[in-house]
Amino acid sequence: MTDDHPIALFAILVPVCVSLALIRFGVKVLQAAFGATPMVRLLERTLSWIAWLAVMLWVTGVLPRVLDELYQIRWKVGGSMLSVRTLLEGALTAGVVLIITLWVSAAQESRLLKSATGSDLSLRKVISNTVRAVLMFVGLLLALSPVGIDLTALSVLGGAVAGQLLGVSSNSCRFSL
Repeated sequence: MTDDHPIALFAILVPVCVSLALIRFGVKVLQAAFGATPMVRLLERTLSWIAWLAVMLWVTGVLPRVLDELYQIRWKVGGSMLSVRTLLEGALTAGVVLIITLWVSAAQESRLLKSATGSDLSLRKVISNTVRAVLMFVGLLLALSPVGIDLTALSVLGGAVAGQLLGVSSNSCRFSL
């Protein structure tokens, strides 16, 4: 027996264990956030298939080559270059951010609703849903940055929305830099 066998076994076991942990974590968060619905079951299966496919590609050594080829498929959107790889990485980042956001919001909701009764329950539920929506929005904004989407472009949209909410028409607003 040579010394190469434990290293080769370790190279296979680490991705398998990491994928098992990610699948388990993702499933538990989805179940805590949404309960046992048919859509959650579909998301669980999809998550596990994607994780096992990534492990299989990683162990066989095909994943880096596939990612390099996906990076070659590029196009220009606005001022930034996007590729299929950056879109996939962005979707993965957005998924991780949303799972963490759902985890935090489910924990916050269970704490808020633990001792609530009557009309206090409905107020706490509204607050919990509002916090969840804000956390998901902030999480998605943070997930857009690694893809290469410039968040400063959204500030113009935010200014326009704020102007409409305040009742100021776009013709009367003048911005100077």
